[in-house]
Amino acid sequence: RLISDEFNAQQFVLAKHAANSIEKNFKILKNELSTLSLSPSIQYVESISWRNRMAISLANTQEFGVYRILRITANGKKAYAVDDNREWVITDTDYTRKDYFIWCRDPQNRNKVFVGKVDKVMDDGANAALVLHLAAPVYTMSPAETYPVSTHKFSGVLLFQVKADRLASQIVGPIRSGKSGYAWVIDQTGNFIYHLEQKFIGQNAFEARQLASPHISFNQINLIQKEKMLFGEEGTSWYSSGWHRGEKGPVKKLIAYAPARVGSGSHAQVWSVAVVAPISEVQAAIQNVYIRQIAIQGAFTIAVLIVLIFLRANEMIWVKALAGEIRIKTLNLSEYAQRLE
Repeated sequence: RLISDEFNAQQFVLAKHAANSIEKNFKILKNELSTLSLSPSIQYVESISWRNRMAISLANTQEFGVYRILRITANGKKAYAVDDNREWVITDTDYTRKDYFIWCRDPQNRNKVFVGKVDKVMDDGANAALVLHLAAPVYTMSPAETYPVSTHKFSGVLLFQVKADRLASQIVGPIRSGKSGYAWVIDQTGNFIYHLEQKFIGQNAFEARQLASPHISFNQINLIQKEKMLFGEEGTSWYSSGWHRGEKGPVKKLIAYAPARVGSGSHAQVWSVAVVAPISEVQAAIQNVYIRQIAIQGAFTIAVLIVLIFLRANEMIWVKALAGEIRIKTLNLSEYAQRLE
């Protein structure tokens, strides 16, 4: 039990570090978004320079999962966009009902960044991607050559479209706990943002496991997720799973989890990072310790027995010699007594 607790404590360190890395990446994206919103070429959508400036920002954030940047006009009817192929386009699309546009239009959210929930989006190739939106309100604050006087009026929304699964996989994908342990991430709705099993990504964690292994009870992990992870708590525990890296059947796993608070939009956004490993790894380590301990104890016992046998043999030799001396002395005393008599 003590070794299992120590192993889980190490897993918790991994989970905590991964969660902190996710938060740092979101902080970098928010800073880049805020900085870009202060650029005059973005505030006034200056000809040509707006797409060059957005392309530079996209190059800086692409490694964090950003694949498209949009500058939406104040009326929410038009958008200027640059994607990860460095292609730019101007579209006439109605964004007025989007949650991020409504949020950014509120004057109380000035100088803030909206972080939306993760949505599953199908691309042209019928592949699903998990996309979230980071948005910041744009105000005409910075004077420009063509606009020497700042109006400080709301002029639209600047939007980062981020592939959440790519962002998460870069951080938690390389994590290994023990020999075969790995990490997974869920959002505040219980959907997998990242998992070693690709088919689980984008699926509801409560439902995906049960569908994959309907004969196994997942009450323990469901309880951990529902009462702990979805509320942004951290800790360690265990649960039973139906698989582990190709191994089928009930597998008891140790789990450590930590929250990554990625921001707030219409409501708080919290991801939870979990690091898991089968308890059999700990048992194998304990078994190796036991084998070494038994070998050491066996060697020590054999050494003690050899010493005891040696001492016993010497004792028998000494007793035999002593008995011989006593017989001789007794015989001598008997002869002396006879002579005296």
